[in-house]
Amino acid sequence: GARGKVSSAAGFYLVTLPYAEDTRDGWRGGVTPPETIHDLPQLQKSVELAHHMMRKLAIRDFDCCNYSNPAIQRYYAGLQALALDNDMELSESGNPLQCDEAGMVARAGEEIDAFCAATMGREFDVEAAVAEYSLTAAEREKRDKEQARKRKREEDVAVARSKLEKEGVEVQMEVGELDGCNVKVLGWLCSAHGLATSGTKKARVERLGAHMGDCKCEG
Repeated sequence: GARGKVSSAAGFYLVTLPYAEDTRDGWRGGVTPPETIHDLPQLQKSVELAHHMMRKLAIRDFDCCNYSNPAIQRYYAGLQALALDNDMELSESGNPLQCDEAGMVARAGEEIDAFCAATMGREFDVEAAVAEYSLTAAEREKRDKEQARKRKREEDVAVARSKLEKEGVEVQMEVGELDGCNVKVLGWLCSAHGLATSGTKKARVERLGAHMGDCKCEG
């Protein structure tokens, strides 16, 4: 090879490219042009901190040609077994290039913290960010819908409590007092307690009565 050494046998190699979901947004456009970077002091500070961090994390005399892709090696082993008609058991091989988080923190913990604080703020939650990044599009859509429904329920409760307050009706009342309320007030009471508001007056009274009875038992 060009470096005067061969670390792997010659032959066909599969180079895996990132999927669309794996590419960062900045690679698809929207990145600040390099010529304007010095006009933004905060961005320039982030670049300097990133430079210090990467210098600390740099691995000397590293050559990626000395490390085989474990997924490809497993594929070759399976192909060899098929060609030789062997029933060999394929063992899981570890990834020698897997991120060593403990080693990174030990080597450049202060620099990493300084970079994160400058770019994302000191209150940045790394675990929450990783969890968010790990969500699929379907999971993120489901999460967003659940959050929207929760916000809607909270808004409905607040509106109902406000209406009850204007009418001088207590949110917490005795079960026996429910029969004296009209359908509209019963609907507000249901909303204030996070219950369904549909049904007749009798259905709303029974629903509220069961809920208030459960609350007393729990209390």
